[in-house]
Amino acid sequence: MTVGLLVALPQAAAFGSDRSSMTAHTVSSPRLTVVQSTTNAGYALETGAEVSTVTATFTVPTVTCTSKTRAISLYTSLESTTGKTSYPWLLIECLHGSPTYVGNFDLAGNNEVLPGHVAAGDVITLRVAMNTVATKISFSNHTKGNRFGAKLFGAASATSGFVGIGPIYDGSGNLYGVPAIARLNLSNVQVDQQPLALYSSIDYNRTNTTGGLEVTTGSISASGTDFALTYNHP
Repeated sequence: MTVGLLVALPQAAAFGSDRSSMTAHTVSSPRLTVVQSTTNAGYALETGAEVSTVTATFTVPTVTCTSKTRAISLYTSLESTTGKTSYPWLLIECLHGSPTYVGNFDLAGNNEVLPGHVAAGDVITLRVAMNTVATKISFSNHTKGNRFGAKLFGAASATSGFVGIGPIYDGSGNLYGVPAIARLNLSNVQVDQQPLALYSSIDYNRTNTTGGLEVTTGSISASGTDFALTYNHP
């Protein structure tokens, strides 16, 4: 089983605003473009300027499984100007009728499965940081009290990324469907310690191969830091 991420995002747009003086109390996001995707749901980070960190927190959702294998990845990512993407991620899978949750790192194309048990109800924080010195990723399970981190030296700066869910494929390259997840709330989503809404102008909804809406990405909250992903049982 392999994870696939969004490999081509729309051209970055420069918002031309000084975010350092903005607060999370009354956040005005850029004009939103909604994209229907067969692989991803969430928000793309298209800044037109260098970004160095992305962080998001969520509660691992419950999953209702049937005998059919279904799987998605939940992640925060940054893509370097050299085309390398790094991200901590959680595998959410229905396998043999039971849900499984597995933490992972992907550091510039090298994936590592993390130790430690993850269960529905656990509170997880994903963080990725990237600059010209190094790339750092971390996976923190606050409920279990453990944190895993990794670092890669000799990286490059980043101007794009993603927060949300991505695809999982089987060994033959076939895309797995979305598990029947409960509503998934992502909170305290920050880019360079500023609200997500200041950096994201592209909203991805995931559809199935016949065009049915599988996962809807909700609006970013008034605080600019929270949004929900809703499974639509297509």
